[in-house]
Amino acid sequence: MNEFSIYHIFRLLIKNFVVILLCAILFGAAAFCYCEFHLEERYAASGSVVVTNGGIFENDNQNTQITNSDKVNNADIAASINLLTTVKDILSTNDIYKELSDKLGGKYSYGQLKSFASITKRSDYSLFIDVKFEMGDKDEAAKITNMFLELTPDYINESIPNTRTRIYACDGAGKTYPRTTSTTALAMLIGALLAFVVVYIISLFNTTIESEEDFKDRYNIPVLGDIPDFATAKSGKYAKSYYKGGSYYGN
Repeated sequence: MNEFSIYHIFRLLIKNFVVILLCAILFGAAAFCYCEFHLEERYAASGSVVVTNGGIFENDNQNTQITNSDKVNNADIAASINLLTTVKDILSTNDIYKELSDKLGGKYSYGQLKSFASITKRSDYSLFIDVKFEMGDKDEAAKITNMFLELTPDYINESIPNTRTRIYACDGAGKTYPRTTSTTALAMLIGALLAFVVVYIISLFNTTIESEEDFKDRYNIPVLGDIPDFATAKSGKYAKSYYKGGSYYGN
């Protein structure tokens, strides 16, 4: 078995570069085709809702929500933050999805809509709750997200009276799956690594020495001299020295 050496690995990379490159291209092409022609595309639309205890937002005569900066204080912010976990749970209940299903004319069941949705707190110190719907239709994802956000103020207020809500609608949906570029790049890397592993394993168990340079590359042993191959002396570089008068000498 050959000894391990960084130089030997480098030589293998150079010697088998074309094979490794072809394997990387093959794996990458397979991943690209699989993503583009087999996997179903999915799009996500995101919006946000801010819920407070009433000390930060108030309603004006036109029933629109505005900031009441004169009344904002740390106690109101802390109390509003404490509401977020409850609000997140409220927006995860079935009733709001049933209402959304009715608003969509029964096109989707409430169970389907719930599976499309993701309700998360932006952080432990933020007043924002992010709403995301992910599905196969780009325009539908944005439409449903905004319809859901429109339902949230009344729905939240029914469960927690005197709360104030402001919604931030989404302005479109973006592709989330499949990630063709990153998947193709990863597949190419895997293909190259697998090809090199195979080449390296073969080299470890290959005990054939093809030349003096090959011997030096494989083993950390000095070469004192070499013995010519007399079987090929007639046509090789030793022909004049070892082949005379139709007979071999030194065989």
